[in-house]
Amino acid sequence: MQPEMTEEISAIARQKLEEREALDIQRRKQQGLGKPIISTDFKGQRLVAVGKRLHWSNKWKTFHDFLGDYIKFCFGKDWWLGEVKKDPEERHTILKWSKLVWEHLTNNPGMVKRSTQLP
Repeated sequence: MQPEMTEEISAIARQKLEEREALDIQRRKQQGLGKPIISTDFKGQRLVAVGKRLHWSNKWKTFHDFLGDYIKFCFGKDWWLGEVKKDPEERHTILKWSKLVWEHLTNNPGMVKRSTQLP
């Protein structure tokens, strides 16, 4: 290989590496040090990968919308509905937090909102 080509390839590789490192720094600032969030919008559906499972919904406008439903996936529909039936002061802390998030979004009209109400 010619020396000019080697230098050009090295310069391109350095530039790509620097771009990748900058994106990784930005992701860590936004998401923390955990695994990267794998989420995208595809034909009106928000797709989110968690482990080996792929979740999707047209109700989720943002990754945060997904998190509201993911809690229900983790605990199970029966448990969640059982908690919803309880008096508000007897509900699990997670449901109390979920209600606070919904109230915050409802009272702040400039924020992105999901298309369904949280309990």
